[in-house]
Amino acid sequence: MRELVDWILRHAERRPEMQDYITELGPRLAASELSVDRLSFARIPIFAAVDGIQYLWSAEKPGEVGVIERPSGFLGEDEHLNSPLHWVWEHRQPLRAPLSEPAASNALPFLSDLREQGFTDYLAVPLDAGDSCSHILSLATRSAHGFRDEVLSEARALFTVLGFIAEAEDAKRLKQLAGRDGLTGLANRRAFDLYLRQSWCTCSRGGMPLSLILFDIDNFKAVNDQFGHNTGDRCIQKVAESAVHTIRRDDDLAARIGGEEFAILLPGSTPQGASQLAESLRETVSQSPWQEIFQSSERTLTVSLGVGSIIPEPRTCQQTFLATIDQALYAAKQNGRNRVISKEWVTTHA
Repeated sequence: MRELVDWILRHAERRPEMQDYITELGPRLAASELSVDRLSFARIPIFAAVDGIQYLWSAEKPGEVGVIERPSGFLGEDEHLNSPLHWVWEHRQPLRAPLSEPAASNALPFLSDLREQGFTDYLAVPLDAGDSCSHILSLATRSAHGFRDEVLSEARALFTVLGFIAEAEDAKRLKQLAGRDGLTGLANRRAFDLYLRQSWCTCSRGGMPLSLILFDIDNFKAVNDQFGHNTGDRCIQKVAESAVHTIRRDDDLAARIGGEEFAILLPGSTPQGASQLAESLRETVSQSPWQEIFQSSERTLTVSLGVGSIIPEPRTCQQTFLATIDQALYAAKQNGRNRVISKEWVTTHA
């Protein structure tokens, strides 16, 4: 089982599409002590912004993976309400059904169908994917002895690793689906809020830091008043470009969350790393050539930034965390603008 976990971790570094991942994972689970003959990986949506999807692999067609996409409204349909996936999603705990026992196989219509197809055991496991949806892995076998308890105990590490991969896949999909700001091309406020929730959960599970930079353009109202809104829009676009060029990792997210207000979310980044990135952005903006926009060699533009980090825990509060970083941004403005104020580690409770 340890070799299978190591393969999953190595393969995840390549960030394959989930369908390709399941195509390779299925045969490996079939060849393992689990003797899997049917594999399902499902995403159950909670937010309307994220549709449901299910990947199906079978030992009968090992080179193929079926994909079923479902709109979020399917949660209320009888087909879902009477399924093992709904039971696991609702109870947030694994479902084990030895199909050789009539009471277990008759509990749900789907399990009766599996028994008629010759399957002997079924297991569905929630992968605890966070606020936006729940990922569920289900396995079925035709092995005469079913899933042995000692093998399932060893497989817990496998389920944990798959949970992290599910969260990474969900975060990537949220970034793709969530809206973009029309002026800058950055993520908009809705996208930022969704990604914050997802990153909060991921960092909480892994005990990792989550850092945030909030910043806005100094004296922006004066720019609009003196040069007009078209020039103001060009300034916003140029600052957004600087933010994009400053972030270094695929998991980082730059967003425009208000008129001249921006945010950069940095999952896994330490306070030192976040402060350094904020200072780099401040320097980039202040030292940029603004002559083309302002038609003046003297006029420049600057930003003020607030920075903070937290290791999310069940009792910590996202809104208080945001408010704390916003206070740091306000302090940067009150202390002369064009500077970074860091709260380093933020402590907050709901």
